[in-house]
Amino acid sequence: MDGITQIGSLYGFEYRVRARYFSVATGIHYGTYAMQAGRGAADVKLNFVEVPLLAGVEVGFKRFGVLVQGGMSLDFLFDSGGRYPTDDARTSAGFPDDAFNTLNYSWMLRPQASYRLNERLSLSAGPLWKVQLGSVAQNGLLKDARASGAGISAGLTWRLDRSTF
Repeated sequence: MDGITQIGSLYGFEYRVRARYFSVATGIHYGTYAMQAGRGAADVKLNFVEVPLLAGVEVGFKRFGVLVQGGMSLDFLFDSGGRYPTDDARTSAGFPDDAFNTLNYSWMLRPQASYRLNERLSLSAGPLWKVQLGSVAQNGLLKDARASGAGISAGLTWRLDRSTF
């Protein structure tokens, strides 16, 4: 297979709980992955709603910190579009709804450096690696392809106060 992954994006919100150096996080992400195969015969854009479950280790010194997070994500296919010829489709302009897997799992690794602006706000940035564990399609040219991504992760963290009543 000569599949090519193209530029995509991943946006989202996360909620992280930290106890000493360890943290767990979950949230909701919206990921877009564009893929090509068969010398352009298949050219699709897949949109996923993703629910990550991440664990991490965080260390800091004064205003600077390092956080390494990794974990799994449950990916729900939200929308798909483009050209994707399948055996039972008459043209390559459209494709049946069941051509792609609607549920997938991914692993993610995200080391980050952070800078605390004040007591509540901090900025973070670092590399991001993400790979789906199952194939994106049930049949056709992308049957064995996995959506994957590598890029830069940037974030703004807002610290909530804990209080007891």
